[in-house]
Amino acid sequence: MKEDFLTFCIPTNEKEGEKPTSYENGRLIYLKDRNVVVCPMGNCLLPTTYRKSRGVAVYASAKACNHCTKNCVNGTTSKKFERTMKIEEFSREYNADNLYLKQVIVKRDKKLLRIRKAIVEHPFGTLKRTMDSGYCLMKGIDNVRGEFSLTFLANNMKRAIIYWELRN
Repeated sequence: MKEDFLTFCIPTNEKEGEKPTSYENGRLIYLKDRNVVVCPMGNCLLPTTYRKSRGVAVYASAKACNHCTKNCVNGTTSKKFERTMKIEEFSREYNADNLYLKQVIVKRDKKLLRIRKAIVEHPFGTLKRTMDSGYCLMKGIDNVRGEFSLTFLANNMKRAIIYWELRN
C-alpha cells in the first residue's frame, strides 16, 4: 500500500532553513537552476557523468551518502541518481553553496487523483476496446510500450483513412 504523504526538501531562505528530520516515503528533487539533486535528508547529489547510451545524467555524492543510513537513492546502496536529459543540457558545473532547505510533507489528494484517472483512463479503455487490444500479449515494460505504440499507430492510420475518405 502506498503512503498517503510524500516527503521532500525544497529550497528556501536562510531564516526558514531547517535540518530534515523524517525520511519516510521521501522523494529526490532536481534543482535545475543549481544543477544538483537534493535527497529527502537534505544531502546534495552532484553531477558526475553522462551516459550517452541511455541518455541519462548521473548524480552522486559518495561523501554524503556513505554516512547516511536511509538509502534514499534508488532504495539501494548504489548511491547514484539517474535523470533523463539531453546531452546539450548536461553540465558538470553546479552551485551547492548557501543552499538552505526546508523539509515538506505533502498529503496526497485522493479526490484529485480520482479525477486524473477518470480523464486519462477513458481514452485508453476506448482505444483498447476499438482496436481489440484488451490485454497485452507480451511481458516487460519495453515490450508492452512497443505493443501499445503499434496499437496507437494503427489507430491513427485508421483515423487518417476515415478522414481522407470523408474529404473525397
